[in-house]
Amino acid sequence: MNNDSKTAILTRVRHAIGADATQTGRREAQRPSDWAQVPRQYRRTSTLPPQERITLLQAILKHYGATSYIAERNNVAEVIAHILRQRQKQKLVVPQEFPRQWIPADIEGLSDSGLSNEALDKIDGVLTGCTVAIASTGTIVLASGRDGRRAISLVPDYKLCVVRQDQIVEFLAEALEVLQPVKTNPLTFFSGPSATVDIEMTRVQGVHGPRTLDVVIVL
Repeated sequence: MNNDSKTAILTRVRHAIGADATQTGRREAQRPSDWAQVPRQYRRTSTLPPQERITLLQAILKHYGATSYIAERNNVAEVIAHILRQRQKQKLVVPQEFPRQWIPADIEGLSDSGLSNEALDKIDGVLTGCTVAIASTGTIVLASGRDGRRAISLVPDYKLCVVRQDQIVEFLAEALEVLQPVKTNPLTFFSGPSATVDIEMTRVQGVHGPRTLDVVIVL
C-alpha cells in the first residue's frame, strides 16, 4: 500500500467516526516522540564469541532440517564438490556475484540470465552466498543484487548456501543494521528448508522454496 492510498483510507475512516481534525493533527505530530520513547531493552549486540555463534547457528539449522558443513577458505570448492557428489547434483544456477574460486570445476554452473521459472524448476539446484546469517534464529538473509535474484532461491528444489564466519551475527537487531545499505533491495529470509503445514496439520516441505538446504560455513 503506497502512502497516497493509506492517507485516503485513513481520511475516510476519520470522517466515518467523526474524528476531530485538530486532535488528529496533534496526535500525528506527537507520534515520532511517542515512538522514540518506546522501551527497547531487548539484546542488540552479540555476546557470544565467533565460534559459539557458529555452533549456535549449526544447532538451529539442524533443528530446522538443514545440514551444515565447515570449510576453510582454501578448500571451499572441495567441500562444495563433496556435498554435491553426495546429493548427486551436477547442474546448478550460480549468481554472477558468487566467488568464481568457490565453484567446483566438475559441476555445471549456469549463470542466471533471467531464466524462466520453468527452466529453474528443471535445474538440480542453486549455489549462492548470503548477506547475513542470524545465529539465534538460524535465519539466513539474501539480498537481491548481491546474492542473485529471489527466484533462483525460491524455485529450485535444492539450495546450497555459503556463509562466511564474519557474516554471522547473534541477533536480529544486528542483522537489520547490516542490511541497512541494501534495505531497498528485495530481501529473502529463510530458516531451514521451506516447510508449511495445512489445515490438517500435515507438514510439507518444498512448497514455497527448496525442499533441501545445505549450508557451508567458511572460517
